[in-house]
Amino acid sequence: MYLVCSRANMRAAGCKYLAVPYRDVEKALRDNAGWLIEEAPRGRNTAALDREIAGLVTMELHYSGEASDLADLAAQEKSPAARKRLREKDAELRETQVRLRTITAQRDTLTTASVRDRLKAVKKTLEADTVDVVVTNQALRQAVSRIVLDPEKARMELYWHHAPENVQVIHFHTRHARWDAGGYGLSDHGPAPDTKAS
Repeated sequence: MYLVCSRANMRAAGCKYLAVPYRDVEKALRDNAGWLIEEAPRGRNTAALDREIAGLVTMELHYSGEASDLADLAAQEKSPAARKRLREKDAELRETQVRLRTITAQRDTLTTASVRDRLKAVKKTLEADTVDVVVTNQALRQAVSRIVLDPEKARMELYWHHAPENVQVIHFHTRHARWDAGGYGLSDHGPAPDTKAS
Protein backbone atom coordinates (compact mmCIF):
# COMPACT_ATOMS: atom_id res chain seq x y z
CA MET A 1 0.00 0.00 0.00
CA TYR A 2 1.32 3.44 -0.98
CA LEU A 3 0.45 7.04 -0.18
CA VAL A 4 0.45 9.67 -2.92
CA CYS A 5 -0.36 13.37 -2.83
CA SER A 6 -3.97 13.77 -3.92
CA ARG A 7 -3.02 16.72 -6.12
CA ALA A 8 -0.20 14.76 -7.77
CA ASN A 9 -2.60 11.91 -8.39
CA MET A 10 -4.75 14.36 -10.37
CA ARG A 11 -1.63 15.56 -12.21
CA ALA A 12 -1.87 19.07 -10.76
CA ALA A 13 0.84 21.54 -11.72
CA GLY A 14 3.74 21.68 -9.30
CA CYS A 15 3.07 18.29 -7.69
CA LYS A 16 5.30 15.31 -8.37
CA TYR A 17 3.94 11.80 -8.27
CA LEU A 18 6.10 10.27 -5.52
CA ALA A 19 4.55 7.18 -3.98
CA VAL A 20 5.57 6.58 -0.36
CA PRO A 21 5.08 3.16 1.22
CA TYR A 22 2.39 3.31 3.90
CA ARG A 23 4.60 1.23 6.22
CA ASP A 24 7.29 3.99 6.22
CA VAL A 25 4.82 6.65 7.31
CA GLU A 26 3.22 4.29 9.82
CA LYS A 27 6.65 3.42 11.27
CA ALA A 28 7.53 7.11 11.70
CA LEU A 29 4.20 7.77 13.43
CA ARG A 30 4.54 4.71 15.68
CA ASP A 31 8.20 5.41 16.53
CA ASN A 32 7.33 8.99 17.50
CA ALA A 33 3.90 8.40 19.09
CA GLY A 34 5.00 9.34 22.60
CA TRP A 35 6.67 12.56 21.47
CA LEU A 36 3.82 13.38 19.09
CA ILE A 37 1.13 13.19 21.78
CA GLU A 38 3.26 14.72 24.54
CA GLU A 39 4.11 17.73 22.38
CA ALA A 40 0.74 18.02 20.62
CA PRO A 41 -0.98 21.35 21.16
CA ARG A 42 -3.92 21.12 23.55
CA GLY A 43 -6.09 23.76 21.90
CA ARG A 44 -6.37 27.47 21.32
CA ASN A 45 -6.82 28.32 24.99
CA THR A 46 -3.52 26.65 25.95
CA ALA A 47 -1.23 28.15 23.28
CA ALA A 48 0.64 30.43 25.71
CA LEU A 49 1.12 27.55 28.16
CA ASP A 50 2.36 25.30 25.34
CA ARG A 51 4.99 27.91 24.45
CA GLU A 52 6.04 28.25 28.09
CA ILE A 53 6.29 24.47 28.45
CA ALA A 54 8.51 24.29 25.35
CA GLY A 55 10.80 26.93 26.85
CA LEU A 56 10.92 25.17 30.22
CA VAL A 57 11.77 21.84 28.58
CA THR A 58 14.68 23.54 26.80
CA MET A 59 15.83 25.13 30.07
CA GLU A 60 15.56 21.79 31.88
CA LEU A 61 17.77 20.09 29.28
CA HIS A 62 20.27 22.94 29.43
CA TYR A 63 20.43 22.99 33.25
CA SER A 64 20.69 19.22 33.37
CA GLY A 65 23.67 19.26 31.01
CA GLU A 66 25.35 22.03 32.98
CA ALA A 67 24.76 20.20 36.27
CA SER A 68 26.30 17.05 34.82
CA ASP A 69 29.36 18.99 33.66
CA LEU A 70 29.66 20.69 37.04
CA ALA A 71 29.35 17.35 38.84
CA ASP A 72 32.24 16.01 36.77
CA LEU A 73 34.29 19.14 37.49
CA ALA A 74 33.52 18.99 41.23
CA ALA A 75 34.53 15.32 41.35
CA GLN A 76 37.81 15.97 39.53
CA GLU A 77 38.89 19.19 41.18
CA LYS A 78 37.25 18.73 44.58
CA SER A 79 37.06 22.52 44.86
CA PRO A 80 34.54 24.26 47.13
CA ALA A 81 33.72 26.72 44.34
CA ALA A 82 32.79 23.91 41.92
CA ARG A 83 30.63 22.21 44.57
CA LYS A 84 28.90 25.53 45.35
CA ARG A 85 28.19 26.15 41.65
CA LEU A 86 26.86 22.57 41.35
CA ARG A 87 24.45 23.15 44.28
CA GLU A 88 23.26 26.38 42.66
CA LYS A 89 22.74 24.69 39.29
CA ASP A 90 20.89 21.78 40.94
CA ALA A 91 18.60 24.32 42.65
CA GLU A 92 17.91 26.03 39.29
CA LEU A 93 17.19 22.63 37.73
CA ARG A 94 14.77 21.67 40.53
CA GLU A 95 12.98 25.05 40.29
CA THR A 96 12.60 24.61 36.54
CA GLN A 97 11.26 21.05 36.98
CA VAL A 98 8.73 22.22 39.58
CA ARG A 99 7.59 25.06 37.29
CA LEU A 100 7.36 22.65 34.36
CA ARG A 101 5.18 20.23 36.37
CA THR A 102 2.96 23.10 37.52
CA ILE A 103 2.49 24.58 34.05
CA THR A 104 1.92 21.15 32.49
CA ALA A 105 -0.76 20.37 35.08
CA GLN A 106 -2.37 23.75 34.43
CA ARG A 107 -2.38 23.11 30.67
CA ASP A 108 -3.80 19.64 31.14
CA THR A 109 -6.59 21.11 33.30
CA LEU A 110 -7.47 23.57 30.52
CA THR A 111 -7.42 20.89 27.83
CA THR A 112 -10.94 20.04 26.81
CA ALA A 113 -12.17 16.50 27.34
CA SER A 114 -12.73 15.97 23.62
CA VAL A 115 -9.14 16.95 22.75
CA ARG A 116 -7.79 14.77 25.55
CA ASP A 117 -9.88 11.82 24.36
CA ARG A 118 -8.78 12.21 20.74
CA LEU A 119 -5.12 12.41 21.72
CA LYS A 120 -5.47 9.31 23.92
CA ALA A 121 -7.11 7.43 21.05
CA VAL A 122 -4.29 8.34 18.65
CA LYS A 123 -1.66 7.32 21.19
CA LYS A 124 -3.43 4.04 21.96
CA THR A 125 -3.70 3.04 18.31
CA LEU A 126 -0.13 4.07 17.44
CA GLU A 127 1.35 2.27 20.44
CA ALA A 128 -0.67 -0.93 20.02
CA ASP A 129 1.33 -4.14 19.59
CA THR A 130 -0.33 -4.77 16.24
CA VAL A 131 -1.66 -2.06 13.98
CA ASP A 132 -5.23 -2.07 12.81
CA VAL A 133 -5.03 0.27 9.82
CA VAL A 134 -8.75 1.05 9.87
CA VAL A 135 -8.81 1.91 13.59
CA THR A 136 -5.59 3.93 13.30
CA ASN A 137 -6.93 5.91 10.35
CA GLN A 138 -10.20 6.57 12.21
CA ALA A 139 -8.33 7.85 15.27
CA LEU A 140 -6.10 10.06 13.12
CA ARG A 141 -9.06 11.46 11.18
CA GLN A 142 -10.78 12.40 14.45
CA ALA A 143 -7.71 14.31 15.71
CA VAL A 144 -5.74 15.44 12.66
CA SER A 145 -7.17 17.71 9.97
CA ARG A 146 -4.46 16.85 7.46
CA ILE A 147 -1.08 15.24 7.06
CA VAL A 148 1.22 16.71 4.45
CA LEU A 149 4.00 14.47 3.15
CA ASP A 150 7.10 15.91 1.53
CA PRO A 151 9.00 12.84 0.30
CA GLU A 152 11.91 14.88 -1.03
CA LYS A 153 12.54 16.33 2.43
CA ALA A 154 11.58 13.05 4.14
CA ARG A 155 9.11 14.81 6.41
CA MET A 156 5.45 14.87 7.24
CA GLU A 157 3.52 17.72 8.79
CA LEU A 158 0.56 17.04 11.07
CA TYR A 159 -2.16 19.66 11.49
CA TRP A 160 -4.49 19.11 14.44
CA HIS A 161 -8.23 19.91 14.28
CA HIS A 162 -8.11 21.69 17.62
CA ALA A 163 -5.03 23.83 16.78
CA PRO A 164 -4.72 24.19 12.99
CA GLU A 165 -2.09 26.93 13.25
CA ASN A 166 0.32 24.60 15.08
CA VAL A 167 2.17 22.07 12.96
CA GLN A 168 4.21 19.12 14.14
CA VAL A 169 6.92 17.73 11.89
CA ILE A 170 8.04 14.11 11.88
CA HIS A 171 10.75 12.78 9.62
CA PHE A 172 10.46 9.43 7.87
CA HIS A 173 12.64 7.27 5.67
CA THR A 174 11.99 7.37 1.98
CA ARG A 175 13.93 6.61 -1.17
CA HIS A 176 12.73 9.95 -2.57
CA ALA A 177 14.72 12.01 -0.05
CA ARG A 178 16.89 14.66 -1.66
CA TRP A 179 19.54 15.67 0.82
CA ASP A 180 20.14 18.90 -1.08
CA ALA A 181 16.47 19.80 -0.57
CA GLY A 182 17.10 20.60 3.09
CA GLY A 183 14.54 19.65 5.65
CA TYR A 184 16.43 19.01 8.83
CA GLY A 185 16.61 22.59 10.03
CA LEU A 186 16.54 23.68 13.64
CA SER A 187 12.96 24.91 13.23
CA ASP A 188 11.70 21.38 12.61
CA HIS A 189 10.12 19.51 15.45
CA GLY A 190 10.60 15.88 16.28
CA PRO A 191 13.64 13.72 16.26
CA ALA A 192 15.89 13.84 13.20
CA PRO A 193 16.03 10.63 11.19
CA ASP A 194 19.03 8.43 10.65
CA THR A 195 21.09 9.53 7.68
CA LYS A 196 20.18 6.41 5.69
CA ALA A 197 17.30 6.57 3.23
CA SER A 198 15.36 3.45 2.36
